[in-house]
Amino acid sequence: MDNSLSNKSRDDDFANYFRQFYEQLRMESERGSAIVGAAFIEEALEKMLKALLIASAEKDDELFKSSYSPLGSFSAKIDVAYRTGLISPKVRKSLHIIRDLRNDFAHLSLQINFETQSVRDRIRNLFNLNKELFETLWQILKDNFENLIVDNNSIHGIENVVKNLSWKSTYEVLISIIAGTLLVEKNRTPKIVSHHRD
Repeated sequence: MDNSLSNKSRDDDFANYFRQFYEQLRMESERGSAIVGAAFIEEALEKMLKALLIASAEKDDELFKSSYSPLGSFSAKIDVAYRTGLISPKVRKSLHIIRDLRNDFAHLSLQINFETQSVRDRIRNLFNLNKELFETLWQILKDNFENLIVDNNSIHGIENVVKNLSWKSTYEVLISIIAGTLLVEKNRTPKIVSHHRD
C-alpha cells in the first residue's frame, strides 16, 4: 500500500471514504465499533482482491461466497493480499491486529471495552504501525474535519491522540484511515490478465 496520497482526486476520494467510515463508526457501541470496523476493512480488502483477480463466471464469486470458500475468512483475505503484493508486511500486521480485536469483542463472555489494557495495547501497536500513514494523511483529515483533533502536536504519539479523542475514537480514526486507504489503492490495482483462450 503506497503511503503517499498526493494527487487531489485521490485526496478527495480518501476524505470521502474516511468520512463515510468514521461517521458510521462513531454511532456504534464499543462492541459494535470493533466488529463493524473490522467488517469495513474486510470488505475493502475483498474489493482489492476482486480488482486484482480475473472476474468469476459465477454470480456469487466462489472464492468469497462462504466462510468455507478459499477466501471466505478475513485471515485468508489478509494473507492472500499480502502474498500477491497488494499490501505490505506492516499493513498485514495491522489487519491481523484489527481481526484479533474483532474476535475479542465478538466473544460475549469477555468483559472488555476500549479501556481494557489488552485492547489499548493492540490499538497502540496499530497506531505505531500506521504512524507514518496517519501523519501523511493528517493534513487531509485536518482540512476536512476541523474538530477531529484540535492540536497539531496530537499526531506525534498515541497518548496525545487519545488525550484529544478517546481510545474508542482513536481506533475509529485508525480504522477509517486504513479502510479509506485500501479503497483508494483498490482503484490503482492492476487486474491479472488471463492468457487462456476459450
